[in-house]
Amino acid sequence: MNKRISKVSPPANKTMAALIKSAPAPAAPSKANSSSSARKPKAARQAAPKPELNSAAIKRSLILLLPFSFFLFFGLFLIWERVSVNELAAGISQLEAQRLQLTEQNGKLRIQLEQLSGYGRIARIATQRLGLVAVPQQTILIDEE
Repeated sequence: MNKRISKVSPPANKTMAALIKSAPAPAAPSKANSSSSARKPKAARQAAPKPELNSAAIKRSLILLLPFSFFLFFGLFLIWERVSVNELAAGISQLEAQRLQLTEQNGKLRIQLEQLSGYGRIARIATQRLGLVAVPQQTILIDEE
């Protein structure tokens, strides 16, 4: 029987002393054991068999999984909706700024149109550039018999 020497104070009761005496000493790993375990055949290295899931375990898993997945998808939907609303709001503000700019430009163009289509400007261009002469006004009488 191997005795373990401990540097700790003696055990408080007899059962602890018995456990310490009966416990096997930890074996130091040797190179021979580690190399032989690495070369074991596949059949010896197989993992423990997987436990089978019964219907109660599946139901319990679904009961926990369904609310979690519902809240996960609902949360993702809310995040997507928030991002979409923010993108649309940015687009709307950009379009409103563009509309104000175009309205201002339209007003300036209307003023320019009124200035260019004035009768005084047209008469001046006709006489100066084109050499047209204004016709003297004559009174024409129509006799109805």
